Amino acid sequence: MNGSRILPRILTALIGLVLAPLSLALLADGSRTWNQYVQTTFYRLDRVPDLTEPMVLRGLGLILIGILLLVILALTGVWSSAGLLVTAVYALAAVATAAVPALMEAFWSRSPILPTLVLDAIGFGLPVALLPITAAMGGALALARRRPAAPAITALLGMIAVPAMLLLGALALVWGYSRGVYQALMTFDFRLDVVAAACILVGAVLIVLGILVTRWSPYSLVLPGLAVPALSAVVLLPDPAIDGLLSNRAGAAVWTFLSGGGGPALGALFLVFTIVLASVRFRARRAARQGEVAAPETLRPLEETASPLPPTAASSRTGTSTPTAP
Repeated sequence: MNGSRILPRILTALIGLVLAPLSLALLADGSRTWNQYVQTTFYRLDRVPDLTEPMVLRGLGLILIGILLLVILALTGVWSSAGLLVTAVYALAAVATAAVPALMEAFWSRSPILPTLVLDAIGFGLPVALLPITAAMGGALALARRRPAAPAITALLGMIAVPAMLLLGALALVWGYSRGVYQALMTFDFRLDVVAAACILVGAVLIVLGILVTRWSPYSLVLPGLAVPALSAVVLLPDPAIDGLLSNRAGAAVWTFLSGGGGPALGALFLVFTIVLASVRFRARRAARQGEVAAPETLRPLEETASPLPPTAASSRTGTSTPTAP
């Protein structure tokens, strides 16, 4: 029995260790290619992109493959939370790199053989946005497996609390990221900005807590899962309001993340995780009910158990006689 539980954990953990960085690398490369097409061709889309152009095919293809890998990573949560939980290692590294740009400079200067995909991923903010979410999803699934029941009031409150916490965390993360990492990449000044680092840490904590709350409110990510891809489509439209968004570093960071693969990837991750969490809670509740039904059968009353005495002796104690065959 222990072996049947350990093997899925090991397999899903290995899948998580491989798929998390691979999906981010593909998303970063696809987002860079797609954004180059948008900026050089239309700057913002004023007509349907030509899907026969190599740049469009490459950018959208890599984005779709990266999203597919993230979906597979989320689906491993049906069997075990380990695949999502191990991404916490990457999440801690991503948050630390974003909070302390000097770490990024040291990593960059000492690893010249690494492909530019790593720097692209950092520039698009994919690791610091997605990895804390995947790690927190593993924690939410682990909690749901241990205690699947949740009061109805928490499910209703979570429909408001989860989007609010995610929005506040995203705002803090974007502001700190634009002031820290974006500034460092543009000016090559990698000195520590304490305020930016604090905002990144607070934003990451709020996002993690918001995802953990979904354990009590499993459908609270449906609205964010639909809103983020819709917002990603909006920022690509030729609207004068987008010019104001791009006029500052924070707005440019938001546009870069949403207009590439970050927005669709986030939406797909939220919606798939909602299905996975609902499935895990259902199976955990069913196992708990089966355990409650089986428990009373092992504790039968004394009078229902077989008497160790022969029938004649047992009947003599109760004052009755057992008829004998003639």
